[in-house]
Amino acid sequence: MGRNLIFLFLLMILFTFNGCLTHWFIDTEVRLQIENLSPYTINTVSLSSKDTEDEKTWMNTPIAPKERSKVISQNWVGNFNLKITYQDSLLLKKHLFEDVSLEGGSVFIQISIKDGVWVLNKK
Repeated sequence: MGRNLIFLFLLMILFTFNGCLTHWFIDTEVRLQIENLSPYTINTVSLSSKDTEDEKTWMNTPIAPKERSKVISQNWVGNFNLKITYQDSLLLKKHLFEDVSLEGGSVFIQISIKDGVWVLNKK
């Protein structure tokens, strides 16, 4: 009886770690958080594949200057074009970051403007 309980306990531990280990190798979920270091409010963040115009909105909650977004999870892994829309006084403008690589797991992106050029820094 005692050996069966020990075996069952070890089996439960093995199944628990099995889920964690497969998560490391085949994680198709990306948890994205964006920090807005620009002087503009970012209104939306959307993704499109490199060979199509179709866009999918990832974040539609405004990110104020010097603020961070909430973490948003999606099942997108690969290289994408990332587009932001931002508020410049009363005008709504867009900027496209091309060929942004998103691997599974947590992704932290800082968006800023340096010398008049939009910069995306992925950590």
